[in-house]
Amino acid sequence: RTGRTSRSRAKSARDFIFTGGREGRVTYANPATAAALKLRPEDVSGLPLDGLFKGATLRQMKASLGEAFRTGEVLVRVEELEFPVGMLWLDTQLIPIREADGTVNSVLGVSRRIPGGLAGPGPDRKTRE
Repeated sequence: RTGRTSRSRAKSARDFIFTGGREGRVTYANPATAAALKLRPEDVSGLPLDGLFKGATLRQMKASLGEAFRTGEVLVRVEELEFPVGMLWLDTQLIPIREADGTVNSVLGVSRRIPGGLAGPGPDRKTRE
């Protein structure tokens, strides 16, 4: 029951909620994520990142996910990324999901849109929690 309740909440959330595996494929995307990709949620699952993004956005995403898998720690990123719907400022948490043996084979991502982007100039905030 808890799994169904969590998935129902993820489907109704305005935040982007997604999971991805080590192989660089999306394993889940809620409707908000899919809408930003101009796809249906069921059409996103299984797609490789390089089939969804390109250029600097793809490089940033791969680097962030790689760090989450490598360190096994929660990462927070605030950055502007290019989606099919346009450029979006996102505050993203990447949460490694550990298997029973401690290995990290997937990452849960939660991104909140920042209307109007960051207030003022400066580098993107990149921190580890």
